Amino acid sequence: MLETTAIDVAQGDSILLVSPQGKTLLVDAGGLPYWMHSDFDIGEDVVSPYLWSRGIHRLDAVAVTHAHSDHMGGMAAVLANFHPRELWLGAESRSPELQKLLEDANHLDVVVIHRKAGDSIELGGSTVRILAPTFNLATNTLRKNDDSLVMKISFGQTSALLEGDAERGRKK
Repeated sequence: MLETTAIDVAQGDSILLVSPQGKTLLVDAGGLPYWMHSDFDIGEDVVSPYLWSRGIHRLDAVAVTHAHSDHMGGMAAVLANFHPRELWLGAESRSPELQKLLEDANHLDVVVIHRKAGDSIELGGSTVRILAPTFNLATNTLRKNDDSLVMKISFGQTSALLEGDAERGRKK
């Protein structure tokens, strides 16, 4: 079976996928909004303890859907604690927080892969299809939610849609 577990990180997202063959993908790692001015680290204090309680000591991949703190704020701790093989990104933001995360990934020898619509990844007996974004370039979009990495994970007759904070498309 394909396991999909939502980790309670309050406002943001953190979703653990475990494939039928035991491959792991963590999509987002929660985080507190910048305006909260707190030392509480969702990645260190919530996500990591949950993963350790499951007996997970290394992740195959992590994905950051978009560069908002409530989705990527805890990812630095996850990278340090679980040394994933890959970090998946969609549209790359020039945000200082994402740039710092990319530096951390580089320091830890985590392979950064930019995903775009049309990519299909085999994940231990399941399939991850990337539905958005439609390009890999850094964007100047004012609505960063629309830059979200959108994924459809399928196994057999079951699938899950993980869309970050993607909003309904606007008519042109």
